[in-house]
Amino acid sequence: MKNGPIDSAEMAAAETDYNRLRNLIRNDIVNDRLKAGSRLKIRELTARYSASAIPVREALQQLQGEGIVRFVANRGASVRAIDTDFIRDIYEIRELVEPFLARWFVRHHKDGDLERLEAIQRDFDAAIEASEWTKLRALNREFHGICYDSHYNEEALLMAYKHNDFINALADRFPRSRARSLAVAREHRAIIAAIRAQDENRTARAVEMHVRRSGMHLIERMKAAGRLASHEDDDRTSPSARETRFR
Repeated sequence: MKNGPIDSAEMAAAETDYNRLRNLIRNDIVNDRLKAGSRLKIRELTARYSASAIPVREALQQLQGEGIVRFVANRGASVRAIDTDFIRDIYEIRELVEPFLARWFVRHHKDGDLERLEAIQRDFDAAIEASEWTKLRALNREFHGICYDSHYNEEALLMAYKHNDFINALADRFPRSRARSLAVAREHRAIIAAIRAQDENRTARAVEMHVRRSGMHLIERMKAAGRLASHEDDDRTSPSARETRFR
C-alpha cells in the first residue's frame, strides 16, 4: 500500500471512477437491470462493474441522496422501486421550489439575462424543428439555470436539482414526445413573457404549470410503457401464442 497523501492524478482517477459507477448503477436501476427491492452487495457490484469497493460505496451513497438506493441498518443497500408515486412526489416538491427560485429572478435578473433566455429558446425551437432531441436537454438545463442558479438559497437549489440526473436517465428510457417538446417551448416563452412583465405571480404560476406538466407527461409515458409491456406479456402467454411456440 502506498504511504503518504494521494496525488491529484489519483484523486481525479478516483472521481472519474466514482462518477462512472454512479451513472452505470443508476442506469441499471432505471432500466430494471437491477430489480426493485434487490440488495446491492458491494462484492457483487465490484465484480459486475470491474471496480474496487471504495468508489462503489461512494456511488451508492450518492444514489441514496437521489432517492433511488435505500440503506437499512444491518441489511445494507437495496434498490428503491421506481414507480409513478415516486415521480409524483419528486415533481410535487419541484412545483414548490422552482416557482420560489423564479420569483427571486424576476426581481434580481441582470441586464442581458432575458436576451440570453430568448436566444436559448430560439435554439430550442430550432432543435425541435431539426429533430435534434439530444440538444434539447442541455438547452433546457441552460434555460432554467439562468433563472435559478444566481439565487442566494443554496438549499433550495439543492432541492431543485437533487433528482436531475435520475430524471434524465428516466427520460432516456421514456423519451419526451414531439408534442410535449413543442409544449415545453410554449411554456418557456410564457415564462420569458412573465419575467419581462416583471410579474412575480404570473412567473411563478407559469413555472409551476411547466413543472407539473413535465411530471404528468413523464408519468404518462411510464404508464404507457407499462401497458405495452403488459399487453406483450399477455400476447406471449395467450393460448394462441403457446400453440405457436410449440408447433
